Amino acid sequence: MNFRFVTLYIFLRLNPELNKLNPSEVEFKKRDLKPLGWLMLRFFSITKFIRYREYINNDNELMISTTNFTIINTVLCWCGPLHEATLSRILMLIQV
Repeated sequence: MNFRFVTLYIFLRLNPELNKLNPSEVEFKKRDLKPLGWLMLRFFSITKFIRYREYINNDNELMISTTNFTIINTVLCWCGPLHEATLSRILMLIQV
């Protein structure tokens, strides 16, 4: 197996009840994001390459939560939660 896949799997979230992988996410304050960064997040969200949401945290700050920009996370955004074997097959097909 490709070393990059192995290291990226570390950052995915496993749903133990379903035994399926979910995309990993990152959160940050919206005020820390520059206009071009916000535009790129919106573009990739509209084109379904990432998941993007805004919310207000406990400190009343506007936050952004988005999936990471990896091929693995993009496949999980397109297909939903997947078993590791299924995800691996899809990723191998993409590389061929």
